[in-house]
Amino acid sequence: MTIIADKMVCGGDCITKIDGKTVFVSGILPGEEASIKIVESRKDFDRAEVLAITKTSPHRRQPPCPYYGSCGGCNLQIADDDYQKELRLSILKDCFRRGLGRTLGSDKDITDVIDAATVLSGSSWNYRSRFQFHSDGLKKKADESIIAIDSCMVATDKVNSVLEGKKLPVGSERTHVFENLVASDDAENTEYLAKIGDAELLFNVRGFFQSNLEMMTRTITLIKNELSERLEKHSCNKTTERLLLDMYCGVGTFTRFLGPLFSKSFLVEHNAHAIGYAEKNVADIPHASYAMSGAKWVRTPEAKADYAAVVIDPPRSGMEKEVAAWLCNKKTPLIISVSCDPVTHARDAAKLIQSGYRLEKLVLLDFYPQTSHIESFAVFTSQSKR
Repeated sequence: MTIIADKMVCGGDCITKIDGKTVFVSGILPGEEASIKIVESRKDFDRAEVLAITKTSPHRRQPPCPYYGSCGGCNLQIADDDYQKELRLSILKDCFRRGLGRTLGSDKDITDVIDAATVLSGSSWNYRSRFQFHSDGLKKKADESIIAIDSCMVATDKVNSVLEGKKLPVGSERTHVFENLVASDDAENTEYLAKIGDAELLFNVRGFFQSNLEMMTRTITLIKNELSERLEKHSCNKTTERLLLDMYCGVGTFTRFLGPLFSKSFLVEHNAHAIGYAEKNVADIPHASYAMSGAKWVRTPEAKADYAAVVIDPPRSGMEKEVAAWLCNKKTPLIISVSCDPVTHARDAAKLIQSGYRLEKLVLLDFYPQTSHIESFAVFTSQSKR
């Protein structure tokens, strides 16, 4: 059967309708015409694969990477770099429109903020510093087998020096690489000191750390500028102590850069190992740290304090319901929200807006060019008096 692809959705598939039923089609761009084959049928939707493109998009290109189609990574290489940004931005906007739903209603202010969403981007290639390799390669698309690679077009030069130098331990079930540091399961040296802007951050490569250092630097600059511009306007009492809450703080990245704007920072992270590194990274900044979940922290005495701003960067699943409820009731003057999933980001935004917060800004953080992965940034303010 022949279809015309509609918009692209989360995950990088396009959707179309066949006899009123939604069909997700992989490997196609919006507006393209193709013959397809249904490969999975469910009650509410089908999945299909392309047999042949019969009308191509002017933005389609031959994927530059020789591993494309085998490696399970960069699924948007079929589109030129600029169009990829448009697609990721359109997905983010669509997620917020759908996620806010009734909250959006006829509120033109919210609609205008979503429509005005922008892209913060960096290099489209040679940007990725962090990888997890299996044996001596990466997992193939749609199965668990391994494809050995000699280089990666999205990897930094330091990562590629590891690949080209055959420095991955063959036969190791899992190997963590950050730049040129290789840490297999039995490695002794697993710590890396990353240069971010004018500071350095220590972390364990077996744990989580952002893999695009250029975009991390740009994101921190964006957040710092937003805080600097808005703090005076939204702080409740300029004569009182100015407090920052860094929720889901990881190794303390945001407090490292934002802490100097505040009297004291409070860092919350359930991973005790990450908090240990945060203590080292923010040692010279007035702070208190809590190795516990956000759900537990909101029941502590410190949760009763008045915070001038909250920076929150939850996992893909979004804010814990207890944290979302605490924020909705707290009416903190300023919330800086960073997310790695646009669906849960929009869901949490809806809760905040329904409780009285105002969505001020929405930005696509383009951390992962050549893929459909989306990270986003949003600013919320509250005028409620505490």
